[in-house]
Amino acid sequence: PDNVVSILEMVAELSSGPTSHRDGLVNAMLKSDYIRKLLDLEGVLEAQGNTQLLEHMFTIFKTLILMNDSNLIEVLFADDYLVDVIGVLEHDSEISLQHRIRHRDFLRKRVIFKEVIPFDSPELIFKIHQTFRLQYLKDVVLPRVLDDSTFGTLNSLIFFNNVEIVTHLQSDTRFLSELFRQLRQCSTPATSSATQTADLLLFLQEMCALAKNLQPPNRAAFYRSIVEQGLFEVFTIQLSDDAASNGADAAVKMSCTDIILATLSHDPSLLRSFITNQRPDHLLLRNVILRFIQDDDIGVKNQVVEILKVLIDTEAMDDPT
Repeated sequence: PDNVVSILEMVAELSSGPTSHRDGLVNAMLKSDYIRKLLDLEGVLEAQGNTQLLEHMFTIFKTLILMNDSNLIEVLFADDYLVDVIGVLEHDSEISLQHRIRHRDFLRKRVIFKEVIPFDSPELIFKIHQTFRLQYLKDVVLPRVLDDSTFGTLNSLIFFNNVEIVTHLQSDTRFLSELFRQLRQCSTPATSSATQTADLLLFLQEMCALAKNLQPPNRAAFYRSIVEQGLFEVFTIQLSDDAASNGADAAVKMSCTDIILATLSHDPSLLRSFITNQRPDHLLLRNVILRFIQDDDIGVKNQVVEILKVLIDTEAMDDPT
């Protein structure tokens, strides 16, 4: 603890100096697991209740993050360190003690990781946890102090993590098959609950949101794979009168229409072809229109209007269907 002020002064001087000094600081921090030693010191200071030195530790770690060195960022945001680093960043001297947020308590006790379909890959679970924590760090812990460069670095880390997550899920045929098996099962009211249906659809909705970050060939492969798994067949049932009479809530219908819009944004011909092949009843189109006529939820109605606008947009029809 007696060295905290000296460390603060050294970090402040070297981080604002020439490139050689900054590189030397980074190498020193990465050598001999020095970051872990600083985090252990923070634990000692918390046990002592030494507010002033904890605030110095905040400044040290804020400075290290704002250096925006890729090797240092990788270590600071590694799974073994990230929650502890966020703990150090609770001690911002510019925020009064009574208004400081216990971020670690929130992440450890209030954030619940829910797997609607179990993941087989520990690496994938790590990426999901890391991405959430990075997003939390960027949006909640440090939005006031981040400069444009470091903000961009965090966004890039989050972006590439999201791409890796959706690419992994897209290539996991066992996972997709189980997801759609459960979605089809949820289409039978006797074997499902509204909560289970909503959770599965929200997960699929999130996958579609992440797929926007993929390169066009990979994005096309993603949508082709979920359509082949029976995406539109599921929506034909979930948007039907029977589903509505059995308690399908607005959240379920919003998820369905949002995912339909995501597929239309990628390639309208996927849905047009499906509707054309549903002769003679065109059940999915019929059910979509009925949701506009019969539902009271304005959000669902607005989504349906957007779906119909894209479907009948002749200028966008690059497919004969």
